[in-house]
Amino acid sequence: MLPASSELEELSRADLIQEALNLRLEVQKLRGQLAEASRIAYYDGLTGLPNRHGYDRYVASLKSLSRTQDFQIALDHGKGGGLLVAQIDIDHFKSINTMLTHFGGDAVLKAFAAKIAACARVNAASDSSVASQRCLASLIVEEYLLRSGNTGSDLISRWGGEEFFCIFPLCYRDRSAATAAYDDADRIVTRMVNAIRRQPIIVPVNDATYENIKHKVIGNPEHYYHTAQLVDKNGKRVALPISASIGYAVIGWDDFIINSQNDTAHLFRNVVDLMRRAKNGGRNRAVTVRAASHNNKAAIHVYEGKALHKLDTADIAGLE
Repeated sequence: MLPASSELEELSRADLIQEALNLRLEVQKLRGQLAEASRIAYYDGLTGLPNRHGYDRYVASLKSLSRTQDFQIALDHGKGGGLLVAQIDIDHFKSINTMLTHFGGDAVLKAFAAKIAACARVNAASDSSVASQRCLASLIVEEYLLRSGNTGSDLISRWGGEEFFCIFPLCYRDRSAATAAYDDADRIVTRMVNAIRRQPIIVPVNDATYENIKHKVIGNPEHYYHTAQLVDKNGKRVALPISASIGYAVIGWDDFIINSQNDTAHLFRNVVDLMRRAKNGGRNRAVTVRAASHNNKAAIHVYEGKALHKLDTADIAGLE
């Protein structure tokens, strides 16, 4: 703390400089503590993804953005797009915890989170179709969300357990691109499905878990993960093919803006129902609903994943 004014006259220039340096160090320390407190409050400690509080902050930011004149003017130039909202749930995660113990389950969650986080568009800059649709509204969304403390325009959050919730703002240059939101939503979700299934998750296991998987899981058609493969080289590990059930939908900007004055939870509730439909339909699939252009009636679209296959050496190449 700076000394009283009466004492300033007795301080040398060097003393004042030292006091200023001390204050700067104290401010830097407080900023670091604030950043750490924010990280703990808004981010999941296991996966590093935004948690439920981070999700709430993101949605609140979107609501505030939707009421700004700059965004509404920018959106008026296109009137296309909306919000891709998706809920992702790892299939039979209870079986994973039983098979690998909770420590192994945590390892699966971390690896799974990394797979879907890589699908955020900031990590998919090579996608030319995304870059070609950049417009003023999308730039305003990104800048506003970043200034509000979010990590970017796309939200991929962990709600808890094996449940993840995603929101992708979709904005376009002109009115003719309005229907592109559905196609982009399908493409983004397909990217996620492929990322989840592209390679198995490798988890170290102890001797007891290794033997249990060897004798009770692999080859047992009643176990969902019967196609797991054991890896002996460089320690005992299991290569686990993962699948997920996904429900997703596109909420138009007009609908979101109208409802942003109130609680928007009901806008997202339909996505939870779609995820449950994916679960009830056999898991390992993505289910969406989109309006058919000719009669505007809702049509259910189901994207089924391939059956979990027996892993071959190509699947675990380089992982041994």
